[in-house]
Amino acid sequence: MARIYCCYKTELFRRALNKGFLVVKLFGKSMSPTLQPGFSVTLTNTLPLVEGDVAVYVENKTFVCHRIIMIRGAKHYFLGDARPIPDRVVLKSEILGKVIDAKDLKGRKVSKLKLTPGKLFIRKQYLLFYQACKKLLTLKAFDVALRNSMIKWMKKFHDYAKV
Repeated sequence: MARIYCCYKTELFRRALNKGFLVVKLFGKSMSPTLQPGFSVTLTNTLPLVEGDVAVYVENKTFVCHRIIMIRGAKHYFLGDARPIPDRVVLKSEILGKVIDAKDLKGRKVSKLKLTPGKLFIRKQYLLFYQACKKLLTLKAFDVALRNSMIKWMKKFHDYAKV
């Protein structure tokens, strides 16, 4: 997971964001190659969230920084750029902020923070495919060969859908 080095509690994090912007450092490789460990990101909570944005939410007392792949009402579907498994469904109220700027270890601006519409479409299709396969794999009617074949195709699709 692309986590954030942070001494803030969730409420302090929200209060700091309410005053404007907050700059934090990342650790974890789940957003590679877009965001690497040690990169600093600037967060805000004043801008609307759209599909393709990178945002921060809390998961088990850890601040997670992943990309929003799909929005359905108050439900937001997140996926790290380097992760094959989508995150849990995150409610809008659980999202702390949106990444509006990122800098690498040398202080240079990260230019590939936004996804092209084509890449976003592919990632969204991967998410829907993953959810369908997950439901099918829970059925007892599958034999082992078919299950293994489906898992293999899920991995191939994920490799194709990578940013």
